[in-house]
Amino acid sequence: MAGISGTVTLGWLFAVVGALVAWRCIARIGSLRRKAFGKRRMISEWVVLSLATLIAVVAAVGSGANAVILHHARGLTPGKMYLVHGYRMHMNCVGSGSPTLILDAGLGNDSLIWGGVQPALAKSTRVCAYDRAGWGLSQAVPGPQDANHIADELHGLLDAADIQGPVVLMGHSIAGIYIRAYVTRYPAHVAGLIFVDASTPLQDEDPVIGAKMPHGSPPWLRLFLVKAVVALGVPRWQGGCSRHLAGFSPEAQKLQDADFCDPRVGAGVGEMLHFHQSGEETVHDGP
Repeated sequence: MAGISGTVTLGWLFAVVGALVAWRCIARIGSLRRKAFGKRRMISEWVVLSLATLIAVVAAVGSGANAVILHHARGLTPGKMYLVHGYRMHMNCVGSGSPTLILDAGLGNDSLIWGGVQPALAKSTRVCAYDRAGWGLSQAVPGPQDANHIADELHGLLDAADIQGPVVLMGHSIAGIYIRAYVTRYPAHVAGLIFVDASTPLQDEDPVIGAKMPHGSPPWLRLFLVKAVVALGVPRWQGGCSRHLAGFSPEAQKLQDADFCDPRVGAGVGEMLHFHQSGEETVHDGP
């Protein structure tokens, strides 16, 4: 059963609030005739209320339709849910053979991003793509999302899914740091590591990378604004949820398009806030 994401929940909230605001504005417009207002005030209030009604209706319809589409798409996501440390985590396994290959997505993506890679790899062995806590269908968990905690969550997931090691871990971007932490904490469970354009520990100390980090408004404000824009369906109505991804099947393409319009902003912020800590935890791992 697919979980309801924060974007879907916020979308429903905007839909309800927009409908209530529109109803109140329409009721107010209907009562203007009975008010002893001057002509100028009557016209001004009618114009303002009409604009407010239009905005509220657009917001309600846009966010509501977006929420329905996202919830439906999540219900089509392949894989199973597993209980890990009291929270649900999602993983999709295909193919057969040994060792099992575990795919860990980069920041901003979840298991669906492997839709073009996983089927090809599954021709040779068993391949499992999973969602880290707070991403995809996996529930968010309290506490820090640093490399050590993420490695422990993955270990709990593999245990819950009865995946016997040793496994091969394949990590893209930020997940390159997480698979380093895993092999250090659970060396007997790992047969090999594959780094795909992987991040390196403490790369955030590089002044070139640091200069590209977001500055200015508080993180909580940026987080809310991004969530609000996405929940209102703005990227979808601008055509931002339809991208051509080479190698993806039509089904995987459709799921990935929906996923792009349902980013797990909170999970991304949580991992970025602990990026330096993750680097400190793994900088001495090796070789």
